[in-house]
Amino acid sequence: MFSAPSGLSTMHLNFVALVQEFATLLSQSTRLASDHVSVFARGMITYANATPTPKAAIQPLYDLARRYPPDTSYLTSLHSQFALLCIQTKSPTALLPVLETPITNISLTFSPDLAYNDSLMYHYLDAIAYAELKFCGQAAEFSEIALNTPGSVPAALQLEALKKLRIVQLISSGKDRQTAPTPKYTHALLPRLFKNGPYNAFVNAYPRSTDVLHEIATRDAATFASEKNTGLIALALSRTPRWTLKKLALTCVTLTLSDIARAIKLPDEEAVRSLLLDMAVKNRDDAWAPQAEELFAHSTAGVWADDVGFTWASFALPYF
Repeated sequence: MFSAPSGLSTMHLNFVALVQEFATLLSQSTRLASDHVSVFARGMITYANATPTPKAAIQPLYDLARRYPPDTSYLTSLHSQFALLCIQTKSPTALLPVLETPITNISLTFSPDLAYNDSLMYHYLDAIAYAELKFCGQAAEFSEIALNTPGSVPAALQLEALKKLRIVQLISSGKDRQTAPTPKYTHALLPRLFKNGPYNAFVNAYPRSTDVLHEIATRDAATFASEKNTGLIALALSRTPRWTLKKLALTCVTLTLSDIARAIKLPDEEAVRSLLLDMAVKNRDDAWAPQAEELFAHSTAGVWADDVGFTWASFALPYF
């Protein structure tokens, strides 16, 4: 049972209880009045937004979205409304239970008001939720779904999805445009529109040209802020040293910590040690796990010894 947030009046609590009861009693006959269900959901959100705690509508709307369709694999107009409420109330984790079940069915029989924008907005908002939680792989996946939603003309939301896709790709794997082509079914106009903005310049400079990246981040800060991408840009900037280090591994045989610090523009050897331990020992980058194990095997346990005493001076890099 949903536990309503504190601070609600008796009237508000009664409203929440009524919504929950409505969701619980949903039946096949209720699905025949799908237009009324959508109107009810919109009214519930409007009412909740007028209260001190709009999050009060999350659980009732979740119940409604889960109980209304024949099963949870169906997309309905409630999905985009629920996703929007979660993003507006800064509650991205509330979306995760819904996202556990992939959308594989659409039916206009019980959801005749379902429209193109419902699918586009739902998957775009899902990408935002995952990005806020720093689940970049999932954010990229849902950005691609939104980007590839078919239409005769590209939607403005799809251009925003492309921007987020490119940045989360940089964060998760350091890929540039040459190694991460535009998804196959992307409207041809979208890549051309993307080239005209600061995001394209940022992607092209990533990760080696850190001075250029910081210049773009500063110069176009207002644009990134207005499009709610400041956090993603900052996270991408913070990860430039690790992707630069990976590129170094392709061309260098042995490097001292001082060499690495200079090459990837870290302040000192201690910062390099911290980066390496974060990438390998702490295993935060799943893609690094097998390479890290091989590195340890070829460097005579020096990494492990240095985790205690930092006695080593250099190490072999090709194994990354």
